[in-house]
Amino acid sequence: MADTKAIDALQRLQKVDGLFEAVKARREAWKASHPGEAFPGVAGLRVSRDASLVVVKSVFQTMAFAGYPNIHLQSAEEPGAVVELAAQIPGPPRDTEVAGEPPPVLHVHVEQAAVRWIWKQRATVLAEESAPRAAVDLGARVCASWKTYGAKRGANDPRIDPAVIHVDSALRLSEVSTAANAIAACKREVSGRAAPVFWLTFSVR
Repeated sequence: MADTKAIDALQRLQKVDGLFEAVKARREAWKASHPGEAFPGVAGLRVSRDASLVVVKSVFQTMAFAGYPNIHLQSAEEPGAVVELAAQIPGPPRDTEVAGEPPPVLHVHVEQAAVRWIWKQRATVLAEESAPRAAVDLGARVCASWKTYGAKRGANDPRIDPAVIHVDSALRLSEVSTAANAIAACKREVSGRAAPVFWLTFSVR
């Protein structure tokens, strides 16, 4: 459907036309055979751990625009390693006002030299920390920060706090998987069972 080398050569995000048309056709076929049902918008994406993030983000964004914003990201080298991510894609401004205060959102920025994790509530920065990328135990640091800045959920409250992963496009897919797995390892008890603290979104920007 597309030449990944051609996408990579431009070093910018782009719509992958062949992929868009193919997955859009699958969506339309599903809707035609399931009238009145809500389209789930879930797809699997198998990628080499060394894939360029420019290519991965272009594919992810294209699938989201075609109606598949929820991706199960699978490593080609480790088929059992699956990360569930929702796409945060560029778009027009939206009215996001809701009743009451929204929960704080964790933003994790994986950069070439460092990792930064920032807690925001709307446009207000609640806290910001950073550490060298090669040395940080991201899972432990993020989980500790959640206990201070995350929404205080009761033991019977199944809601999950939002976390957004931002990865420098000059890095490789392995950095997305590493960050996602570290954050997903943070758990809390809900109705007597261990449950994830965060719902993960991948920033496709």
